[in-house]
Amino acid sequence: LREAARDYLSRTRREYPLHYVFDMSDIEIPPPPPPPSSSS
Repeated sequence: LREAARDYLSRTRREYPLHYVFDMSDIEIPPPPPPPSSSS
């Protein structure tokens, strides 16, 4: 799973910080905030 995490992290590194992705000890990690949509 570590390899998959690293591969996944290598793509989403810009969206997910290292500590955020590797902090898999907490499986209940909240999803990233959605982008601000003006069409509300």
